[in-house]
Amino acid sequence: MKLVDIKEKIQYIEIEKGKIVAHTEKKNYRISHRGKFKTLLSELPDNYKMCSFDCIVDDNLVKEYDFIGNSFTLKTGEKVELLAKSYNLRDYFLKY
Repeated sequence: MKLVDIKEKIQYIEIEKGKIVAHTEKKNYRISHRGKFKTLLSELPDNYKMCSFDCIVDDNLVKEYDFIGNSFTLKTGEKVELLAKSYNLRDYFLKY
């Protein structure tokens, strides 16, 4: 499946076990994408931000960023922990 084929609002996109997965409120979709993960940003609206090398999130849906625990909480209450524990979420977030 390609990113443009997803008709639901994407909450966040992450690399999960070597696969790109787009998470919506109802379902998770495996995405086929050639090229670097970061290039997915160009296919998304401006409210999507790259918060680590393995995660892109809709900034409008984020309730809270946890810079120490390298995670964020969506307004739905779902807590998303980033795989990249050695990277600092705050550093990625402050780039934007």
